[in-house]
Amino acid sequence: MFAKIGSNGLASKIQKIAVFVLALVVLFSALPAGKAYAWSYATPSGRPGAASIPTIYVGDLYMPWGSTQFTLYGSTGPIAYRSPGSTGAQTVAAVYTVQKLVGSSWVTTATAGMFTGQIGATQSSYRFPTPYIQPVESRGYFRVTWTFVWHSSTGTYLGGTNVVSNLATDHVCVTTSRLCFTAAGYFYHY
Repeated sequence: MFAKIGSNGLASKIQKIAVFVLALVVLFSALPAGKAYAWSYATPSGRPGAASIPTIYVGDLYMPWGSTQFTLYGSTGPIAYRSPGSTGAQTVAAVYTVQKLVGSSWVTTATAGMFTGQIGATQSSYRFPTPYIQPVESRGYFRVTWTFVWHSSTGTYLGGTNVVSNLATDHVCVTTSRLCFTAAGYFYHY
């Protein structure tokens, strides 16, 4: 079926490329669709499921009275995938948190949630509501973090994790009236 073309010929190079492409296909087909890989998981406990986190847009949305309001929003809600700790129905809870850098510590300035959802025994995930947060404090270094906790249908704790930003692309500045820039793990809003 394959013809050999020289000792280091074209067939050998084609085979190496084919193996490489096949490896990439296998790798990427094993990943959940739409998963955001820029975010990192911190302090997991138990056997949490995975989470797909949306990009957060940093905006200054116009309000009816003619001013703008510092607003953090996503184009879709985060997705929590089933915990491997149970095969039955699961309850998953999520909290969206805005943190501001104060001195050398991240301090919570706004929270959205507690949202809860059900992952049925035959389902693989649950999509939470789209984030839309308008913190009162609007100047400084900020980041959005996520907390997810899984329980079985009987209330047994399965696992939990916090998800934090680690790339500049996790937040996108779309401000209209104030300057903003992103960096690895945070954004600055003037």
